[in-house]
Amino acid sequence: MDLLVLIPAACLIFGVFILAVIALVVLNRSGDDGPTRAPKSRPSSRPQSQQKYNWLIGRTGSVEGKTFHVGKRLATIGRGVGNFIQISDENSSRVHAQFKGAASGMQIKDMGSSNGTLVNGEKISQSTFRPLSDGDKIKIGDTLLVYRKMGDFKDQALTGTKNVGATQQKQTQALGAVAGGGSLEDQIRQAVKDADGDIDAAADKLGLDADVVKTIVAAGEET
Repeated sequence: MDLLVLIPAACLIFGVFILAVIALVVLNRSGDDGPTRAPKSRPSSRPQSQQKYNWLIGRTGSVEGKTFHVGKRLATIGRGVGNFIQISDENSSRVHAQFKGAASGMQIKDMGSSNGTLVNGEKISQSTFRPLSDGDKIKIGDTLLVYRKMGDFKDQALTGTKNVGATQQKQTQALGAVAGGGSLEDQIRQAVKDADGDIDAAADKLGLDADVVKTIVAAGEET
């Protein structure tokens, strides 16, 4: 009698177990067929900064409102047409000062000018380069420029026209000598050599007109 009771009970329990397994399988399948969640989108990366380092911003004189990107150049400023930055200032020399740019910042050196070069009102040395800090004011005669270590400005040094006077017809003479342990001719020839003969690249590195570089290189080849 007890066996007759146990057999139906066991069948009932087994049936319930089978139904539970079937229900679980059905639920899993319905979950797979359902809509999938879209993966979380990563935040869009910001556009790369267009800022460049080592700028000179003209405040007064013939460079007022103009901006010049020096970057890593060795650049000169003065009245001479071959300078990277030419200024029309009777109190400036033909090659008045020199800038040396690097990723870490920029330095300035007076080139033995008659009236000197001021940084924040202080006359700088003619023998060594002086480091510049962001916001420093450089004054040459009546011309004032402000140094900016980083910025996104329009570079006008290579697009602006330069004035050529009667005394500036020979650009090599107008430039004179630049600092750095040698004459202008020596530095230009070395720069051309370092640039594998690329005159435009050498001129850009020195901050001079390509015509100046070509003239000096040609003169060297004739001697």
